[in-house]
Parts: sequence; structure tokens; C-alpha cells
Amino acid sequence: MMEGDYSNRALAYILLVALLISVAGTLITLNKMSSYGVPLISGSATSGQGTAQVTMGSTLSISIITSAIDFGTCRPNVSGQQYTILSSNEINNSGANEGQCTGLATPQNMTIQNEGNSYANVSVNINQANLTGGTINRSIFFTWVNDTALSYAGCYRGANSSFWVNFTSAGTDYTTCTNFTGPTKRIALFLRVWLPYDATTGTRSATLTFTARTPG
Repeated sequence: MMEGDYSNRALAYILLVALLISVAGTLITLNKMSSYGVPLISGSATSGQGTAQVTMGSTLSISIITSAIDFGTCRPNVSGQQYTILSSNEINNSGANEGQCTGLATPQNMTIQNEGNSYANVSVNINQANLTGGTINRSIFFTWVNDTALSYAGCYRGANSSFWVNFTSAGTDYTTCTNFTGPTKRIALFLRVWLPYDATTGTRSATLTFTARTPG
């Protein structure tokens, strides 16, 4: 073997030994630093902050959870009076109803519920103002009260069933509640019908349409 080969091999051994000594020294140094409580890794801050954000939109929505009032089969007044007043907030055979209709074994109403998360102004219109026919032009009225369950009360006019609004014309919006609160708050709407002595025979019905609008 030539002399140059021995020299190269010797240099390789020397480099390998030096590398091993360097690695061993580094490990010993790190171990000592750790035993003294010195952190092995250093860098930026150990805590930070983040931001979570959510934007809630406004929802305007109502539903009619009780939608029908049925007075039943009614008969005109036969005692000489021009009309009999029928109110859905009174049971039959009592008060103004005087046993004129077969329905109303219990008071009946339409129940409107605010399904949204914002205030609503609610109005109602009717497709025909003269429900019974005959000579009485102001045949149908409405009133509203808070739902009898106070936890559902959505309007704060109070339970004033003596305040009746006449549907004087079809297709006209009439206010039922302003600033109707939500969600799941309710109002109850009752109807009053004037039954004239010359009411026309047959089944007659009217459609009420409720609309919610944003206050202001």
C-alpha cells in the first residue's frame, strides 16, 4: 500500500474522532444546562391572543298557531231586535251570544306568535267585511289580548276585550300589535260578528291575513 493511502486514512480517522468528541461535548453541555433549569429551547412569547367574532342578524317572522274560529250554525234573532252580537271570547248561551250559535262551547281565538328575534308591528286585513250578509254593514270586528299564559305575553296594551275594531273595508290593514316582542311571544285575536235579523242563509267564511313589519 502506498504512503498516500495511509495518510488519507489517518486523516479520516482523525475527523471521525473529532466529530464524535464534538457531539459528545454538545450533549454533555445541554444536559448540564437542563439540570440547572436553563430552558433548552428559546424563542418568542409563550402566550398569545386570538379573536372569535359572531354577528347575529335580525329575523322578522310570525306564525299563526291557532288559525280558525268557528261560530257553528247560527240563527237570526227572532225577538224583534235588528241584530244579535256574537263574540268568540264568550261561550255560547252566555253574554251577548244568547244561544244563537251551536259553536263556541269554549271561547275561540286566533293565536299569533312572534318567531323572530326582533320587534314586529303586526296588522290584519280581511277579504270581506260583511260576513253574515243582510242589512248590517258593520258585521265583523276584532280585538286582541295577550296570550293568557303570561310567559307568552307579547304586547302590553293589556287584556282589553272591550276595545273592538270594525273591519269597515276589505283588504285594508288594521293594526293589531305594535312592538310585538319575540321570540315565541303570543297574542290572541277574537272576533265579534253582528248577526242581523235578515242574514242570508248558507255557510259564509272570511280569510284574515296577518302581516309583520319592522317598527319605525
